[in-house]
Amino acid sequence: MSCNLGLDAKLYYDVDGTLAAATWIEVDVARDVTTSASANESETSDRRSNFVTTCPALLTLETSVTCTYENGNTQLEDLRNAFLNRTSVLVAVMDGDISVTGSQGFVYYAHVYSNDLSQPLTEGATVEMTFKPATPPATDSTVNPQWYTVA
Repeated sequence: MSCNLGLDAKLYYDVDGTLAAATWIEVDVARDVTTSASANESETSDRRSNFVTTCPALLTLETSVTCTYENGNTQLEDLRNAFLNRTSVLVAVMDGDISVTGSQGFVYYAHVYSNDLSQPLTEGATVEMTFKPATPPATDSTVNPQWYTVA
């Protein structure tokens, strides 16, 4: 039996490519990465039931990451610039190396919705970021976030 450790998982981004031609940059200063996927509810109740009935509607995807802060780190600078300039980045949240066949995870265009610098007195400084899906550029036909498996 094998076990999948968060230690082996990888977070990547690409600032100016398309999924087919991405130049993936690993965020090696990432500590904790959490991707949440959920569905909005659409109420479908009618008089046939005394219970509220629902069905899944639009899907929601969000990735939160805590990174070790390093002054001058190009990964953090790229993602901070995407936040400040309100530009999208291509994000891959993978269970392993993106160059290894069989690795899988969510891949999507995202905006950076937070870039919080934390400087606790007795711990290392961190940056917390939140990514949510963005409309992809017209140059890429990949519209929706997708579960991607490296072939």
